[in-house]
Amino acid sequence: IGGASVYRALLDACAVAHVTWIDGEFPADTWFPNLDEQADWVLAEEEGPYVSGALSYSYRTYRRRSGLG
Repeated sequence: IGGASVYRALLDACAVAHVTWIDGEFPADTWFPNLDEQADWVLAEEEGPYVSGALSYSYRTYRRRSGLG
């Protein structure tokens, strides 16, 4: 739902991001930004990994380091 334009428009207004990480590679033309690679975000919590069939995934909560961007 949404795509890159929604991510760009709203991520700067967020102080917390709840992200589901799926372990795998899938064909796509849009990705959510990798917050691990952005200096203003820190991984606060992680749950998992969980497995469903052949799929492995985890839930990650990121917090912006210095309030809102």
